[in-house]
Amino acid sequence: MTHPRWFAYTAISLLVPALMEGAEPLPDGEFLKVAMTGGSVEGGKLIFTDQRTACSQCHSVDGTASGIGPDLYAAGDKFARADLAQSILDPSSSIMTGYATTILENRKGERFQGILRSRTDEVLVLGQVGGVDLRIARSEVVKEETGAVSLMPPGLHS
Repeated sequence: MTHPRWFAYTAISLLVPALMEGAEPLPDGEFLKVAMTGGSVEGGKLIFTDQRTACSQCHSVDGTASGIGPDLYAAGDKFARADLAQSILDPSSSIMTGYATTILENRKGERFQGILRSRTDEVLVLGQVGGVDLRIARSEVVKEETGAVSLMPPGLHS
């Protein structure tokens, strides 16, 4: 059996063109074709921790699901390679349950977005990029909505 992290790192490694200065971005169709057969575990590890892609700001690969994005530890066992590649191309095409973007507006008209971590009668907690939790008093919230757009930026492959 393949180590569960193998595919997570391999898929991430396909983002290499996005990190290479002067590299030509892969068109979506070409990226999907390469994603079905290519990739490198070592390259994926480097990209996962690279500040330009910021994958590790939201995702984990150790089974802890500690970030605001899904843990990628067993992604290769749970999802087809094509589906994982598509989630890199267009993260908003399929957002996992529990990871939808919540948008809150307070009495001052300020808007905040993140992953809803918890809610009580007194406070809403939004998970933010980088592992910071934002606590907002319920009495200050005038509007709450679920966004259709993922916090993960699209186009990381180009």
